[in-house]
Amino acid sequence: MKVFLIGVTYSENDRAQNVDLGQVTKRELGDRFRYDIDLPVDLQGFSGAPIIDVRGQVVGVMTVWVDRKNAGEFVS
Repeated sequence: MKVFLIGVTYSENDRAQNVDLGQVTKRELGDRFRYDIDLPVDLQGFSGAPIIDVRGQVVGVMTVWVDRKNAGEFVS
């Protein structure tokens, strides 16, 4: 499934917003999913940013967490 992450990094606070294309790569138990963004993105400042599907519906909210089993691996 294609998704779009909409937000602004802390370093680009003079922009209205960025729209970055991504692809869902894995669905987790419950309401979490993983996705890859096509181009490298500085995610600082994206916490709480909406994730939109191709129909314009909100399908998620950007969060980053560390799974204790995989310490040091960031998941979004």
